[in-house]
Amino acid sequence: MLSRSHEQYRYLTLLSMLYGAILQISVLLDYKFISIDSMVASSATFVISITFFLADVIAEVYGYQKAKQVVWSGLIGLLCFSTIGFVLQKLPTPPEFSQYTNAYHIILNLLFRAGISNAIAIMIGAFFNIYFVSRWKIVLRGKYFWLRSLGSSAIGEALYTIFVVSLVNVGVVPFPHFLQILGMSYSYKLLFDTVAIMPANLLAQFLKKRESLSDCRFAQDVMPFKNERVFE
Repeated sequence: MLSRSHEQYRYLTLLSMLYGAILQISVLLDYKFISIDSMVASSATFVISITFFLADVIAEVYGYQKAKQVVWSGLIGLLCFSTIGFVLQKLPTPPEFSQYTNAYHIILNLLFRAGISNAIAIMIGAFFNIYFVSRWKIVLRGKYFWLRSLGSSAIGEALYTIFVVSLVNVGVVPFPHFLQILGMSYSYKLLFDTVAIMPANLLAQFLKKRESLSDCRFAQDVMPFKNERVFE
């Protein structure tokens, strides 16, 4: 079942598109700060957790290798989006259109930094996330997806949050606000992960049924742990 091509799955392409789109949305929102009861947070905090939710489901349903492909595709799209936006906003603008350019300049001037920062953080956090949710699937013989998802997301998002908040905000926001953003960001992610446990489990079960995936298959795509049988 692991040898099926990407095109043979009904929903994998859609999930991949959603993953990439949410990554790009989060980059645009990195420097949109909001205040919640005197606490400061980045708007990106409230959307990036969806990517970990999707990655867990993809790894659970389609396997570790497919999840890696989705993450890599999302990263490539993110870097293209950030680079193109940053470069184009540097091109000269006719004077008669300058009034429309200022807003673009403010938003896109920091886009490249945000894109690179997110790419580095995703490479660390997202890959740890899908690795652990897949590895623990072998250890627990395919059971307790809700627990595996919660644990792997907590680890992956902790790494992601530390790296992205540091790379995006150091030198941009005051240090006290930096600590608030870090604390608020991870606290919300943990809350989201807890609330999303049931929807993630339901979505994974729905996709397994719709994709006609076997309940028992080899997890040979989880390197370096090959040829270990998984019972879902």
